[in-house]
Amino acid sequence: MDVAELSERLVPFARAKYDDPDVTVDEVVTMPGHAGFAYGFAVHHAGGVDRWFLRLPPPDVRWRGTADMLRQVTALEALEGTAVPHCHVRWSGGPDDLEWFGRPYFVVEQLDDGSVVGMGGGAGWVSDLTAAQRTQMGRQAMDALAGIHRVEWQERCAYLGEPVSLADDVTRWDRFVDKAADPEALGDVPALRQLLLDRLPAAAHVGLFHGDFQFSNLW
Repeated sequence: MDVAELSERLVPFARAKYDDPDVTVDEVVTMPGHAGFAYGFAVHHAGGVDRWFLRLPPPDVRWRGTADMLRQVTALEALEGTAVPHCHVRWSGGPDDLEWFGRPYFVVEQLDDGSVVGMGGGAGWVSDLTAAQRTQMGRQAMDALAGIHRVEWQERCAYLGEPVSLADDVTRWDRFVDKAADPEALGDVPALRQLLLDRLPAAAHVGLFHGDFQFSNLW
């Protein structure tokens, strides 16, 4: 979906959600991201201007895993009331709500203050921090991760299904290894895989976790 088409679709969406036929939409832009399509947009209404972030799955993919918008919504909503910093879901729709964008979606507020570390040499501002500041940044990230692990998933995450067994979590990587662009770089994977399987803890803690917890995914 290009920005022009999305801009047209966002107008009736915003008017319905705000219950106001006079709201307008502009500043529709493509946002960075890899696990789906993301867009920023602004809604002008009688009370001012609100800026939002829209997430959509890629076209022509099965709405599973990272392309399942409701999994992401479930995880974000599970963080409500916790100390974990997170964005708040304002609107969302699953496979039974394709009226607006032809696919599932969710919308959260845009966060204006902050930045990601980035990848590929995009972390220049981090090098300007003091050692103490970088240490504090790392501690904040670890505190957030620990907070995610403490979420009462049994009560809040029913949509995610039953917990994945540790053995399945190890072996599910087999399909990615088989498709690796540089197999020689993964020569130790079979041995590592077996070491992990041989040492699975008997009674591991079960909890919610972030599948890609690294600084380019933190704000």
